[in-house]
Amino acid sequence: MAVFGFCFLLFSLSLFSSLACASAFVRLGKGSNSRSCCQNSRRLSLPSLRTIAMATKIEWDPENVFTKIINGQIPCYKIFETEDAIAILDAFPSVQGHSLLIPKHNVATVMDMEPEVAARVLKELPRLAKAVQQAVGAEGVNIFQNNGRAAGQEVMHAHFHVVPRTSGDGLMKLPGSKGKIEKEDAEAILAKIQEGL
Repeated sequence: MAVFGFCFLLFSLSLFSSLACASAFVRLGKGSNSRSCCQNSRRLSLPSLRTIAMATKIEWDPENVFTKIINGQIPCYKIFETEDAIAILDAFPSVQGHSLLIPKHNVATVMDMEPEVAARVLKELPRLAKAVQQAVGAEGVNIFQNNGRAAGQEVMHAHFHVVPRTSGDGLMKLPGSKGKIEKEDAEAILAKIQEGL
């Protein structure tokens, strides 16, 4: 289940990056309007993509606000804490109940997490999401996470947003597809993704 959650998050949750701008913690970093360097990846060879990935490695910031919260240097509204993670209320929530799950490990992004660590951190998401949803009587919950400035990340320490949702709340929803993926396009990107595993 943890592996499924990990894959699902990498696939879709960063699409909700505009919600992250409402977080005070996220706003502490510098903003960026840069576009993804892999936007036109169809024109790039696999070696080119690897070069880009190496050149755009996101560095963990030892002075980031989440590390200070974990170390007790900054106060927070703590929901729970485990050996590997801390769950807190967002100080400037998008909606009531907006919470954060923060790994205690010094990693900038999900991609930097060891599989065992990711499994131990991600297993806390279901209980946090369930508790948040029940607490505010929400109809649903968004769980999302940003990796890199192009995806909306501004605090260089991996973290997950848990945002309760209700019909008509005005928050961003997953945009619909413009059309079904073509077989040729699917096979091309599938091969590149599998090559990187």
